[in-house]
Amino acid sequence: MTRCNTGAREDAADFEVVVEKRALVGEGSIWDAEKGVLYWVDILSHHLYVFDPPSGENRTIDTLQAVGTVVPRAGGGVIVALHNGFAHLDLDTEKITFIADPERDIPKNRFNDGKCDPSGRFWAGTISMVKNTGDAALYMLDTAGTLSLKVPQVTNSNGICWSLDATKMYYIDTPTKQVRVYAYDNASGDIGSPEILVDTESKGYDSSPDGMTIDAEGN
Repeated sequence: MTRCNTGAREDAADFEVVVEKRALVGEGSIWDAEKGVLYWVDILSHHLYVFDPPSGENRTIDTLQAVGTVVPRAGGGVIVALHNGFAHLDLDTEKITFIADPERDIPKNRFNDGKCDPSGRFWAGTISMVKNTGDAALYMLDTAGTLSLKVPQVTNSNGICWSLDATKMYYIDTPTKQVRVYAYDNASGDIGSPEILVDTESKGYDSSPDGMTIDAEGN
């Protein structure tokens, strides 16, 4: 894992190794400001990591199945999106309690990327591991524990974030090579119809969009 310190110019960045850990698919890093630790996952190694910067310790928790992403839970512990759905993980006992598995009937899918919206709802989507177009989806787990389908007919649900004023949601289904934007109602979690914000293929980028975040300036 590296820490990046960006400079004044776009091409000026310094990288520092903070964890010497060879991950198969290292993703989902999120800072817990209350506890002062960084959570991140290695999807295919089935590991959740808790990195403590002052001590340098990178604690390993075995999630027993693929783990796509993680978010802190206000009531304690974390919520993880696993191969078989959403679950609560108690960081003290490492006990996993399953909440919902909306794709129990699609064993070739697993959960992938996701994060919490500005009101604390957990959004995470699935990926078709056999690349069946449209077999995956994006879901929302609200603060009461109710799960709802938000975007159907996805193939590889990936990056998601919200505008600073919480009126727009940005979302990536990687094989489309697009970043899409939805009108967003922060009070209800409702989304409007998608519009294409960036089409990386038409821009001539030799790559596909994957993860995404928003910075303090709204970019």
